[in-house]
Amino acid sequence: MLNFKFIIDDEKLKKGLNILRGYCEFEETENGIPVIAEKSPQGISVRKQNGVITINYPDVAAFFYAFSLCLQSGDKEEFYFVREKKIKSLGLMRDCARNSALSVQGAKDLIANLALLGYDHFELYTEDLMKIDSLPYMGINRPAYTGEIIRELDAFAKSFGIELVPCIQTLSHLPQLFQHSEFFDINDIGPVLLVGEEKTYEFIETVVKWVAENFTSRKINIGFDEAHDMGCGRYAEKFGFPQNKGQLFLSHLVRVTKICKRYG
Repeated sequence: MLNFKFIIDDEKLKKGLNILRGYCEFEETENGIPVIAEKSPQGISVRKQNGVITINYPDVAAFFYAFSLCLQSGDKEEFYFVREKKIKSLGLMRDCARNSALSVQGAKDLIANLALLGYDHFELYTEDLMKIDSLPYMGINRPAYTGEIIRELDAFAKSFGIELVPCIQTLSHLPQLFQHSEFFDINDIGPVLLVGEEKTYEFIETVVKWVAENFTSRKINIGFDEAHDMGCGRYAEKFGFPQNKGQLFLSHLVRVTKICKRYG
């Protein structure tokens, strides 16, 4: 068991370290190895010399990666690591929509491990797995996340300088949604939303509004992938077969982007 004495003023770092004690074998004791943390824009450096560890770090996420190097070095008398932060942003997207939804504890365990690996953002891919009061059939009988759960995970991730980023779908990949007649009006064909239908944009705005209220991140992944049959179902019946699917795609993107910007 490693023992440290943290000489740190930043409350965020203290909070994250306290959480990490539940995941890693170390304790904070009065007689532990002194650990000094100093903010530096020059990247990460970790040095143990004369019985004192000094960590230079540019941001909170970088600090926890640097601290993981201390843990890996065990009780070595001296060590020195330098890591220039060449990757602007490092993140992971976790698919929770297809029979593998993370529990609250599972998500926290993953976030804590991402912190030690130097990640600074985590995308929670949900499709329909959001409990939205005005859309009672969305995520029904599925392990959908409530706003309270999202806010809890968001705060937990922040403790490590990790940004919890919402990852939703605003064009396709919504097969679970269209099992319910309440959403037939916004279904084009298969798992694809009906582009050009005003009710579709009302639905998207409801989802984006919920996301904006529960995630502190102002980034959002709006998922436009694999909408192969877009325009070939009810769209063709209502508006005519699209002459230019690329233009139809872009027109939808413009509208969704405006909704997102409206919520910051």
